[in-house]
Amino acid sequence: MATEDWLERTVDRVPRLLRIVLAIGFAAFSLIHHSSATMARDPGPGRGDVALADVRDAGIFPARAWIDGVNPWDPDAFTAYDERIGQTFPVYSPVHIALHLPFAAGPLEGSREAYYWMSMGLAGLLAAMLLRVGHRRITLESSAVVFGALLWTHPGSLSLVAGQSGVPLAIAGVLTLTASTPIAVVLGIVLALSKPTFGVPLVVMALARGRSRSVVIGAAIAGAISLAMLLRLTAANGLRSVVSSFTDNLDVTAPIGSPKRVDLASAAARLLDARPGVLFEITVAAVVLVLAFVAIRRLHRHDAGDDAALALAFCIPSVVFFHGSWDLVTAIPALAVLTRPCARGIALRPLGGFGGWVRAAVVALFVYVFVNPWGRRWSEGLYDDRLTALLAARLRTGFFLIAVGLLIASAWCPSPHVPSPHGGEGGERRRRTRQLSTPGRHRRRTQGD
Repeated sequence: MATEDWLERTVDRVPRLLRIVLAIGFAAFSLIHHSSATMARDPGPGRGDVALADVRDAGIFPARAWIDGVNPWDPDAFTAYDERIGQTFPVYSPVHIALHLPFAAGPLEGSREAYYWMSMGLAGLLAAMLLRVGHRRITLESSAVVFGALLWTHPGSLSLVAGQSGVPLAIAGVLTLTASTPIAVVLGIVLALSKPTFGVPLVVMALARGRSRSVVIGAAIAGAISLAMLLRLTAANGLRSVVSSFTDNLDVTAPIGSPKRVDLASAAARLLDARPGVLFEITVAAVVLVLAFVAIRRLHRHDAGDDAALALAFCIPSVVFFHGSWDLVTAIPALAVLTRPCARGIALRPLGGFGGWVRAAVVALFVYVFVNPWGRRWSEGLYDDRLTALLAARLRTGFFLIAVGLLIASAWCPSPHVPSPHGGEGGERRRRTRQLSTPGRHRRRTQGD
């Protein structure tokens, strides 16, 4: 349930009609600016700064290739399928192709634009979900403001310009970690597993939050869809050819150590000035997942740990395996969680075992990571200085990993138990547990209630 704080009380002093006009005007300006800049870009082949290149090479053409019996995971066969293909298809799951089948029909330009406007609609849905996750009131004006702000964030703008699946995956993360109905959780898991490097860590985070039944059902549905999709390719190309295409196509868009990557393994490789192999990435991912799993379980025992646990669960999928700065749109819900309203103010609210100053520091780090005006060179063409872009990328990665490290460390910092600032299921469950554990007359009175 939404809780009113000083920000909402201040906004309520403005006449509602004026609020609606200003909010819709801001959202419309942001949408027109973003769409005009995106559609004006060259959609030609190649890995350059082209509009909607990812949905073309990782969505529309893989779906068309699958329909025609061509294996999209085979780099040679896929790039020879159509001369307009600019890059090979990454190792996404067959669920990803199934989700893009509706865009396989019709001309390429129409399919690209249809996907772009669908992503804009999903960005509006994500804005409302962020308000819900942040315990804010969902109104027309608040949703319009958050939607417009999403288009100006670095990862949000970058993901939408390139036609990537960041916004749908962000929605999948919110459904998986916060939905109250099992059907919604299952839907989130199926969508998340369309990109295994994101879905597998998210599944581990869902297990840490006690959603094991929905995880099993969602993984089973995703597996059934993948099997049905692969049977067609196996019949057309043979089992050995399909299997070898997966093992031979494990390369990623940017190699480990690239400044475009924000995952911990790549940051460690840059720090050590080394180029380790896949085994190093898998080892780092396993260590981070185990550490985060234990941290979330410990944070659930803190009266002030619910926010830190949920924020950490949103961030971890971007820390392990390959993720670029454009993928950080899936971590934006963590900022909504950490800025939930409280009568005492954000800076006074504890974060796990830390004091309120750590929460304020983590929020400040996230604001830089998500806004990051210096990092808009790729999506807006504002900066051509390679040194400035490189410095911005390293700061963004470093600040993001520091924020995640503080969230993990908050699970091991002891602090006195304090009442949960916004109630919620965790606080109510702990109060009920303490009451039932009290002996004698008080226990009987509690059970009688």
